[in-house]
Amino acid sequence: MANDDVRALYDDRPYPPEGQAPRSNAVSSAWLRGAVHPANAPLRDGARVLVAGCGTGAEAEQFAAVVPKGEVVGIDNSAVSIGKARALSGHARYEQVDLEDAARVASLGPFDFISCHAVADYVPDSLAMLRGFADALTDSGVLLLAVNTPHHPKQRVQRLFEALGEPGAFEDSEAQRSLLELAGAWMGPVPGVGDLGSLPAHVAAADLFPPFAHHRAPSEWIDLARAAGLHAVGLRRGAEAVLAAGEQVSALFGLGRVELGRLAHEVAPAASAWMLFSRQELREPRFSEDLGTWTPFADPSVPRDQIPPLTGEESAPRSLTVAMNGVGVQIPVTALGLEILRRSDGTLTLSELCDDWTAARADLFRLFHADLLHFSRVD
Repeated sequence: MANDDVRALYDDRPYPPEGQAPRSNAVSSAWLRGAVHPANAPLRDGARVLVAGCGTGAEAEQFAAVVPKGEVVGIDNSAVSIGKARALSGHARYEQVDLEDAARVASLGPFDFISCHAVADYVPDSLAMLRGFADALTDSGVLLLAVNTPHHPKQRVQRLFEALGEPGAFEDSEAQRSLLELAGAWMGPVPGVGDLGSLPAHVAAADLFPPFAHHRAPSEWIDLARAAGLHAVGLRRGAEAVLAAGEQVSALFGLGRVELGRLAHEVAPAASAWMLFSRQELREPRFSEDLGTWTPFADPSVPRDQIPPLTGEESAPRSLTVAMNGVGVQIPVTALGLEILRRSDGTLTLSELCDDWTAARADLFRLFHADLLHFSRVD
């Protein structure tokens, strides 16, 4: 069965190898820290965190450092991986659990945050897995699902290997490594994957030559999650799309976070997708409508006390620099937009804060999607 084949792969090649941290994960993601609404604070100290598909435990131990007064549970279906994770003697607890066993996963809850990073693609029964996550979350809990999409290079690389006489599992032979370098030369660095020619053997085996993988589009995962009782509340691609829109950003005002993220993946596909889900539906402002009754509050990461008060023209150009995917990105704003951000402490509605907030609508939209400014409203 596919599940047994995947288990055998990770029994043979536990991930990450000893002494190595995951290539990317939720703990190091500035996007995640911003996208998870501060009012929910699923990663507050004292939270319960589940790392679903924990491998050898590196990511779970990183979470344990983030929530030292909380509890972190790591689960994996590979007995070898769980054995290595337990040998870390850290602060997380580890259990050998099949992610398709929804009842068993739910019995470990409730959790404030579940991280399933680069794992869901390799679980055959996706709906059972998602139902287990839904039942294991608190009402305000958040699930991170990081997956590969149909635009991942796996199929193209496998086609090259088949055409040149090296089909089958990746064993990192001299001939296979040579072909992987050829694929890298032809395709160049793949965003979210890197240089194919220099991929470590354990990454190539799992990512490019897995015994089983879904590689669904984000829209398919969103539909599956809805069937499991989960609502999509964020997609990382949306923030990138807003910042790339430039002067055309106003055309996007009518789209919510999830709609925008889905559209961005359809128009400008990426090899991977990061999605957030919750049992609660997302409450967010529509920037094509009146925002005056919404209360803005700056993200805790914003040093409001270091932003100088407004002087001069409200329309004067300004900018903020934020980290996105490990790269510093400049967000264009006006002096008025920056002033609103400086004064947004969550005590006043937007209309109370600024009579002329409509002049900064594009600024507020960019700041919102860059997760520097949040909004709440009491109906």
